[in-house]
Formats: sequence, C-alpha cells, structure tokens
Amino acid sequence: MENNISKEQTGMPATETKNDKQEKDGQVYKDPRKAAPKKDLRIEDNLEIHNLKGKEKRKARRERLKEYTADMTKKEKAEYYIYYYKWKALIAVIAIIAIVSLSVTIYRQNKPVAISYALVNCDTYTTDTSVFENDYMKYYGFGRKYQIRSTYPIRYNLDTFEEDYAKNPNDAGFTSFPILCNNNYYDVIITDLTGLRYCGQTSLVHPLTACLTPDLDKSFREKYPDRIIQVENYNGDLTEYAIDISGTAFAEKLNPGYEDVYLCFPGTAPENITNIRRLLNYIFQLGLDV
Repeated sequence: MENNISKEQTGMPATETKNDKQEKDGQVYKDPRKAAPKKDLRIEDNLEIHNLKGKEKRKARRERLKEYTADMTKKEKAEYYIYYYKWKALIAVIAIIAIVSLSVTIYRQNKPVAISYALVNCDTYTTDTSVFENDYMKYYGFGRKYQIRSTYPIRYNLDTFEEDYAKNPNDAGFTSFPILCNNNYYDVIITDLTGLRYCGQTSLVHPLTACLTPDLDKSFREKYPDRIIQVENYNGDLTEYAIDISGTAFAEKLNPGYEDVYLCFPGTAPENITNIRRLLNYIFQLGLDV
C-alpha cells in the first residue's frame, strides 16, 4: 500500500523551493535571501560605503547628512552638526594647539641668548633676578628677540656631597646640570665659597684664562687683582677659577642670600666668552667694546 499522506495531514510545513516567491515592501522577489533595496541614504550605514573611494565616500556622507537633516529646524541642525562633528573639531583644536606650542617653543629656543646663568646655594626667597631680566637687558638694549636662560637653586657642598647624593641621586645637580655645563649651556655660575669649592674640585668650571678674552683678562687684573679667586682643582692644586663680585651694586641687588658672591665659568664656546665679557663689563663698568 502506498503512503500517500500529504504534509498538510502530518502538520509539517511545506518546503519552499528557491523559485518560490516572497513579497517584501510591496514588491516580489524570487530570491528570499535578498533584502529590499534601501530607499534613501538616511538608512545607509558606514559598512555600505566602506568600499567607496575617498571622494565618493565623502559625497555619500554629505548627501546622507543633508537628507537626514532636511526636516530639521535651523536650531536642530546646529545642535546636530555640533554633536556630529564634535570629536573631529576637538581633534582639530588639539592639533592646532600642539602645532602652535611646538612652534613657539622652537622659536624661543632659537632666539640668541643674552645671558645663561645658574645660581648655586642661593636663597630663593631673597634672590632678585630682575637685575638680569630688567637692568642687564636694558643696559645692552636687548629686546624680545633675545632670551635669558636661568637655573636655580642648585645645592652643592663638598662636606655633605655623599649624604646629599644618597638622599636624592636624581637631583638635577647630580644629573642634568653637570651635562649642561659640559655642553657649554651656561655662561656663568653665581655661587658662595662652598659652591665654588665644589665646582672647582669637580671640574664643573674652567680656569679664568680659558674663559676671558686677552684684553678683558689684562684689564681686569690691572684694575681688580684682589678679586681674582683661587680654589683647589681636582688634583688639589690652587687654580684661578672665580671672580669676587661681593659688594658690587649687581650682587647687592641680586641678593642671593650670602655676602660673599663669586662668578665662575662653565662654558668656553665663543658665545659663552662673549656673554662673560658683557656681564663683567656691566658689573664693573670696564668700558670695553662689546
């Protein structure tokens, strides 16, 4: 006997073939796996425009945005555009700020140096650096095209060196400062006798003969022989390392917190020697051609 039992009789759904028709959105499609095409760009997502070229992609996005906001009021459009472009705008602002900051930094670093100095063992509460920033700059007519480099306070003491280093081995006085001195970054170091002894024995500074031009050296020795100061070098030999500026109008106004004030010189590049010459000429009114 043949089993002629229909699927309707068994309660099982009928199986559709690939040629069966399916109605969607009022239209008939032969292949049920295909969705109806989208009616406008407002429902188009980024995946569908992913393979477009750059110009075509931007055009599609503009058209989609235009259609999406077509029924909005001006206020609604403005609020939507702000929301839509906020991250792009933020990134653009950050990029502009970074570029401007970098440009300003590069400009400032490339300006000629009027003076580059460091203060050792100074009292930051009494020290008045306007003697550089105002008086010295005005004396030579240096305008905004020139810069001043300064570092303070650096703490140095031979008697407590090991203890100071153990407490803070990453202190600038033990890390970056000696490197900058070695690279002729500073023209002059202003210090007390304690700091001067340290600078001499650790070779942070050079003998006067290496830093003063011949005419300056001669003029200064003739006028102020008692202001040339010797301290021990790394071998323990007395060496002319410093000039005593104690009691000068410059030292009194600077007021670093100690009465005995000395200049010593860590740089020997031509720019260092020029600025040393200017500073000594200014402090002692030597009348040199600078």
